[in-house]
Amino acid sequence: MIEEAKILKEVRRRTGITQGDLSMRSGIHRSSISMYERGTSGVGLYNFQCLLEAMGYELKVVPKK
Repeated sequence: MIEEAKILKEVRRRTGITQGDLSMRSGIHRSSISMYERGTSGVGLYNFQCLLEAMGYELKVVPKK
């Protein structure tokens, strides 16, 4: 499973929302969310950010330490 898939699945689990709820909040089809979480379809940066924001998270880029 690709890293983005793991992140999406874990964040959704922590927030306690269903894929259907996330679809309604983000405007991204539930079937696409399912494929992203399984790693069978790559999630682009824009959709990744939209999904995270719909769950109350944000994507940040920070320098390596």
